[in-house]
Amino acid sequence: MTSLVLTDSSQLTSDSQHLVPPQAFVGNRQVLTALSHVEDILNPIELISHIGVLGSGVCVLSKFPIEDVFFHQWPVNGYIHKIQHGDWFGGKGVGLCRISVAGIKINVYTTHLHAEYDRESDEYRVHRVLQAFDLSQMVRLTSVGADVVILAGDLNTEPGDLAQRIIRHNSELSDTHNVFTQAQHSV
Repeated sequence: MTSLVLTDSSQLTSDSQHLVPPQAFVGNRQVLTALSHVEDILNPIELISHIGVLGSGVCVLSKFPIEDVFFHQWPVNGYIHKIQHGDWFGGKGVGLCRISVAGIKINVYTTHLHAEYDRESDEYRVHRVLQAFDLSQMVRLTSVGADVVILAGDLNTEPGDLAQRIIRHNSELSDTHNVFTQAQHSV
């Protein structure tokens, strides 16, 4: 199985890209706007979207038919009384899309972990670590039988952070940036 971790979603820039996992939408209007920008490139469009309390969530746009979808919302995601942060109200979690392309089974996971508002005094670090563990368990348990695993989204972490280490270790994924950088240095 090939495993990839994308720490930042790439932008759809040409017809050579067939999958877009933007992780943060605020309301149905943003989803519809995004669809209008990509409908010529991603035609037909398959869509998975989860909308939270205030209309935010995760979404995947795919040129290939999405065969199956699942969404798991984080059980721990901020505090309701921290209205200014908004994470509790968002539809944050992990979405899974199963796509088959030319007989290759692809699991695409899109996620959005809790924001980091203050790196020095991070009251939400435990939330991200728990979300990372939850995410890694889901990837590990649902990726059996997949030929390719793609994790994309907003991890709200930096390389080396505990949350990223948990995701990579427990799900047995590799960070494509690290793999690419090491390959360049070995040439």
